[in-house]
Amino acid sequence: METAKIELEKKYQELQTELQKVKTQLQKKERNFQKEELKKKEQTEDTKEIEKKIPKGLRNLGNTCYMNASLQCLINTPLLQQLTLNEHPIKLKSNKMFEQFQQLMQGYWQTNTNSREYVVAPSGVKSALGQLIPKFQTFDQQDTLECLLLLLNSIHDDINEVVSQQNIKRVEIPGKSDEELANITWR
Repeated sequence: METAKIELEKKYQELQTELQKVKTQLQKKERNFQKEELKKKEQTEDTKEIEKKIPKGLRNLGNTCYMNASLQCLINTPLLQQLTLNEHPIKLKSNKMFEQFQQLMQGYWQTNTNSREYVVAPSGVKSALGQLIPKFQTFDQQDTLECLLLLLNSIHDDINEVVSQQNIKRVEIPGKSDEELANITWR
């Protein structure tokens, strides 16, 4: 009976040791699982923040790839970004090209609040283009360079209209060339 008791105690000790090993392994796995879950949560939050900052694409309105390519060039031009995305937007007569472009820029660079908002439709710009040149009213394929030049010229004309409305006085200093005056004025 004494040997049976010793055998039982020995078996009990072995089981206790084995149980302790299993507990240690479970604790390790639990810590690893918690670390992985924390990483996943951080990655998900980081991904959401990154997604909010991703600029949008332009919706194809039907054979408008030519226009979208031109607009992508302009949308990613830093000087135009500064001009259109400032706190005090330039106001023009309705449906002018610059106003439509400015609205497109604001929609394009607006932070994504909804994960489904990855495209913006350039329909206002398309409509303004069609008003300027009737062949752009259709949804036929057009020339990208021609579209880009038309966009640039129209935006340029609209901006010049704003500048002339502000009654900016010309700086004149006797004996200075236009280049020297420009350098003085833009300091």
